[in-house]
Amino acid sequence: MAYNTGNAIGSNDPRDLFDNAGNLDKLVNGPAQSYPDRLGVSRKSWAGMEADFQAFLLASGYQFLGDYAAALTLTARNQIVRYSGEYYRAAAATELPYTLTGTWATDAPFLVAMGDAVLRQDLSEAAGAAMVGALDITGAASTVAAELAALRADQYARRNAENLRAAYKRMRIDQLPVTIVCQGDSVTGGYDITSPDVIPGPDGVTRAPITYPGSMQYLLRLFTGVDHVVINRGWSGDTAPAGRDRWTTDPAADVAHIMYGLNDAASASGTAFEDYIGAIETLIRRHIDWGCGVVLHTATLPGYGVTDPDSSKFSQALRTLAETYGCPIFESDTAVRYSTFSSVYSDWVHFNSHGYQKYGNAVGAFVLSGAWVQEPKMVSGDLFLHAGTGYEGVGFIHAGTTLGGDWGTSYVDTGAGGQFTAAGDRRSFVFFMDCEFMNVHGIGSFEGLDVELSYGTPPTYAGDTRANGSPNRFPVRSSFNRELRETTGYRVQPGRAGSSGRMQHMGLLVGRGWKTVSVSAPAGFTGTGYFQGLLLQEASIDEAGRQNVAGTVESLVFGQSTIMIWQYPFIAFNDSSSPPAAASLPSNVYLPAPDAVMPSVSGATGFYDSLPVEVDIQGSGAGEWAKVFLRRTASGNTLTVESIATGASGAALVPTAAEVMYKVFDPNTRDLIGGYISGFGSGQDNTFIRLGFGATSAGYYKILMRDSSKPGRASLI
Repeated sequence: MAYNTGNAIGSNDPRDLFDNAGNLDKLVNGPAQSYPDRLGVSRKSWAGMEADFQAFLLASGYQFLGDYAAALTLTARNQIVRYSGEYYRAAAATELPYTLTGTWATDAPFLVAMGDAVLRQDLSEAAGAAMVGALDITGAASTVAAELAALRADQYARRNAENLRAAYKRMRIDQLPVTIVCQGDSVTGGYDITSPDVIPGPDGVTRAPITYPGSMQYLLRLFTGVDHVVINRGWSGDTAPAGRDRWTTDPAADVAHIMYGLNDAASASGTAFEDYIGAIETLIRRHIDWGCGVVLHTATLPGYGVTDPDSSKFSQALRTLAETYGCPIFESDTAVRYSTFSSVYSDWVHFNSHGYQKYGNAVGAFVLSGAWVQEPKMVSGDLFLHAGTGYEGVGFIHAGTTLGGDWGTSYVDTGAGGQFTAAGDRRSFVFFMDCEFMNVHGIGSFEGLDVELSYGTPPTYAGDTRANGSPNRFPVRSSFNRELRETTGYRVQPGRAGSSGRMQHMGLLVGRGWKTVSVSAPAGFTGTGYFQGLLLQEASIDEAGRQNVAGTVESLVFGQSTIMIWQYPFIAFNDSSSPPAAASLPSNVYLPAPDAVMPSVSGATGFYDSLPVEVDIQGSGAGEWAKVFLRRTASGNTLTVESIATGASGAALVPTAAEVMYKVFDPNTRDLIGGYISGFGSGQDNTFIRLGFGATSAGYYKILMRDSSKPGRASLI
């Protein structure tokens, strides 16, 4: 019970002390937000102050009432008005509510300028970072918001690299199955409504029985021997925004290959360019958040791209996103460019089974090259690869074959070994060929093995002739009489042991793009084979070997002429520049055996498919010259010497004998040892031609040996 004496403040009445003690207990511990004091004035309790503070926190920003004017009423400390470009709020001593009079001189004592408080509030908003200037990494003007966005993109790029690296490790190092999801439009889905072999598709339209994701899965499984899985999320008619909205569930994949652009750029159902880029960016981030590495594809080209389609411009802009997010790019334009139109296209835009298979094979080669984690090597010129490892963007893949160094029996000096001993054993190289023609040479022993330089689709219905035009061919029609077509596949027949270890021409690659060179043991294989090295040689149109559709070598082959020059006596690099003393020709001159004397198809001792060699022998005296042909006219290593012409004093320069000889390669010293031995030797030994001469006068001699080499200076496999 309170006394409520009503005594003025400062009272020492014990009754007032009693009332104050009770009121203090209520103000500190009571649940109400206010209580009356002993004089009846309402006072905020502790609970009330806590509630007000929470409300303040919830509405801590400033509330703008408008420009200074009469009748505006300030009811809270966070309410502000604007006057002459400055913001003002109620002063701490001003009793609220306070109504402005409209006369600044009257109101000014009751207001206080805000200074940078409003700016601080603006900076605290979501868009505040865009108000603060910064310099980017190049020193150019930027904003904090832009630099924070770049930092987030960098984080996505780092995570994308981590996801791609993990998938590559799982596939290539751990040799475990990976799951790849291919998301895109009708080209990904396999759209085809015109070919006789179409089947129903999940998107309500027919599709080809072979799709690019399916072809990609087949190649990955074939080359690695591991059951990788490729998911097809292609949907006819989808733009990038439509695909973004359609596929919203995690595919549980290791890598995503994304391709849009055809429908986005189409005039009837087109997507604004900014929407296209924004949707692709969302897809990239979404798949990275799902734990996928992301690969972007440029759009395939309608009708080879001869109409300069807008889709190519859309997809080329992907490079900016690819660079930002660290996404490898698969260039789609070369996949079918070198095939005849009707063999790979079902209409102006979409492929048929053959086209989808070629595209899928190219994507599979891209993956197996290591392109998820490194830039592919653009292969041109000459390149030697030994079995056992990939090289800076050239992939080497083996399934079943045994690897390991064997310097004693290997045909290459790196010691690359490995045998084909059972059906299914396979060794493959994949790479991007950055030229129009390339001759392919293998080093090994290939009897009974299957050689495949490209993959075609067998007929899928009666009268299906599309396979005739799907292998790559040089597209200039006036060159068709040379049949410059890419080698497909064939089986090396028995009886080729004499070619083991020598460079053997495996075939011709045509057209810039992704390539595969694969050797495998077929069903029923019981022998022992080797594929230890690969030599790739860029060729001009005149040097390209002629191949037919089936990939076998025809009777017409375009080769090249080579010249060897031998001088006697000669000046070494460290000799005096004065001429050496004149000397007679040695009784035996040993020169590297030219490619022409080596057989193309038959065993080493065969002669019917060798070529003649033209030899000029010149002395320093008047009339000292002779021109002869060396030919193999029978089995064995003896060469027939046929004189063509001689100078007045040249009869003594006609060789008295010529034969093929060899020197032994010693795997211990890694060099040639011993004397010359009559014959061809093994695949490791080195072959020479011996020219025998009778007595000649002292002088200075030159021997020029010309031969017509087969494609790339190698035996044909």
